[in-house]
Amino acid sequence: GSLNGKEINAFEVSALQSSAMVKVQFSSKEGFGLTVTESLVKQLPGYEGVMVTTLVGGIRAQTAVCECLTIEYPPEEVAASLAVYRSLPDHPKKTYWVSLFKEIASRKSVAELINHIRHAATMSDAERVRMSKSARHGVLANFSTWVNVH
Repeated sequence: GSLNGKEINAFEVSALQSSAMVKVQFSSKEGFGLTVTESLVKQLPGYEGVMVTTLVGGIRAQTAVCECLTIEYPPEEVAASLAVYRSLPDHPKKTYWVSLFKEIASRKSVAELINHIRHAATMSDAERVRMSKSARHGVLANFSTWVNVH
């Protein structure tokens, strides 16, 4: 049979998580961070990727045992992001977006994000594979019940 839209989307998400060289989870607030775990555990030989993530909520515990490139997201930047989100106009003009982009681009956390993406994209294959395998091992050793099934 053919796949429905939801099934196709699941395959696409899995393919992207498995093959991306750089994976980013830039959250202001997070519980466990399932998308981080999914991305860290999925890897295809030759397509190992590095995770870049903010240190918030449950993601902080994950990064403590899974090797990732991390970003401190200062509370004042989180508050500013949430304030912008809550006050988004229904039909913003281009000038609104340009102004917002300039404000967000000047944030310390965004500068860290850019530097981490640049670093992850240009590191040696050996270092990227090492980090990817280390992160995957951290997930399996600390957050997976599958490895405990006999």
